[in-house]
Amino acid sequence: YDQLVNVTLHDWLQDPSFSLEYRHLLLYFVPGISNQQLETYIDRLSPSHRNNLRRRGLGHILGEGFMQVLMGQRRYQQHMHNQPVATPTTLILPIDANSAASASSSPL
Repeated sequence: YDQLVNVTLHDWLQDPSFSLEYRHLLLYFVPGISNQQLETYIDRLSPSHRNNLRRRGLGHILGEGFMQVLMGQRRYQQHMHNQPVATPTTLILPIDANSAASASSSPL
């Protein structure tokens, strides 16, 4: 309640815990980024951030408590049980520096 009534947007954005937790949202404001690039970046996020971005229901942004009040305990539990787990849409393979160096020096 206090944050919804008394905290300014400026204060909220300057809070270090906010900036660390929500900095991934800045991806949506990068000029010229294509949808494919955005999806690739989102796939590289931690599973919790990726799931938060792809979770159905915008009320989740306001937290679990808000959703429980909005939906009621039983509906909220059913809703969460039916949420798909967001899996990456692209395959991201780690690059071994030694393998990359030898591959770039070998002729095709």
